[in-house]
Formats: sequence, structure tokens, C-alpha cells
Amino acid sequence: MPDYQRKLFTINTCFSKGFTQPGKYVNTQLIIAWLLLYPDFNFSIPNVNILTLHYSKPMNSMATATLTKKIQSWCSIQERSGNEVIAKLLTLGIEEDDISYVVEVLKEEDFLNEQRFARQYAGGKFRLKEWGKEKIKLGLQHHGLDDKLIYYALEEEISQEDYLRVITRLIEKDQGRKTSDDILRHIVSKGFEIEIVSEIMETLGIK
Repeated sequence: MPDYQRKLFTINTCFSKGFTQPGKYVNTQLIIAWLLLYPDFNFSIPNVNILTLHYSKPMNSMATATLTKKIQSWCSIQERSGNEVIAKLLTLGIEEDDISYVVEVLKEEDFLNEQRFARQYAGGKFRLKEWGKEKIKLGLQHHGLDDKLIYYALEEEISQEDYLRVITRLIEKDQGRKTSDDILRHIVSKGFEIEIVSEIMETLGIK
């Protein structure tokens, strides 16, 4: 991992999320943390001028035991991905070596379990937000999970019967209020596969 903690950039612009103001220093660990937590955020900032690269003094670390306990409590609130944990540690100004150590402790003591996180994420997004598999897969990829874990989570949490039932209900909800093209576009935008949606629409006599 690069030494984000010690690099400070002078930027002649204003980040829209308030990381810095024109001519002020900004610690890049905050930007990295933001990107890890919100990978789809668009940092398209006009007229950025990186003037100088500086190095600050090493940041003071929290006592390892206190830090670990704090992060364990944070992980106990809800399941976290590895990317979320790293981002959290970065925002606390933790040194590189400490980040690696804390992550390993969290894994060993089962506070960080990405298989469990993937299952909770997939099941929650499907049941509560009615996301399709494509959108759930994209979300898990943004959290840095590999394809094997993603496939396992989708298979374990979403039965084919429930999947088809949700698609059918969404179609019937839109039927009579939207055109067939709009219905298809709306449901596909939620992450459901166009082939499956089209087939169900045809079965329901929607053309």
C-alpha cells in the first residue's frame, strides 16, 4: 500500500465534497478513503493544478489494542467489507503497518468476514431494495470482492423462484401505467437481466 499517510498535495481548486479549499493542503488518505467507500463517485474536477508534492511528519498512531477494540466495535454494528475497514482506518490516520495488522486480527477473530458480508449485502439488496443480480454484482465488485465470493452469495441468498416472482411483481406493478419499453427499461435499470424480463413480459402478454 502506498504511503498515503505522509503525502500532502497542494491543489489549486475546491473539491466538491469539502476535502480542501483553493491553495490549502489536503491529505490524500481522505481522498483514497472516499474512493474506497464510494467507488462510483465521479472526481471530474476542472482546472486542477497540482503545484507541489510535500511530505508531512509521520502521523501519531493510536495504541494498537485500543484501535483494534474500536474497530471491532464498529464492525459489530453491521457487516463490513475489507475496503470499508481500510477506508475507516485511513480516515483515522493509521500507519500502513498497523492497517495490515488490524485487518488480520479482525479476520482471525471473525469481525471481518467477506463471505458473510457478501451474503448479507446480496440478500439485503434483493429483499429490501429489489435489486437484480447484475446491480448486486456490480456493488460487490465495488467493495473489492472476487467473482467466486459474489457467485456464492447470489446462489445462497437468491432462489430462482423468488427472483422470477419479484420480476413478475415489478412488471405487473408497472403494467397499465407505462409502455412496454418503459417497463423493460425500468426493471433492467434495477439490475435484472433483459432476457429474463423480456421472457416474463412475453408470457404475461405484454409486447
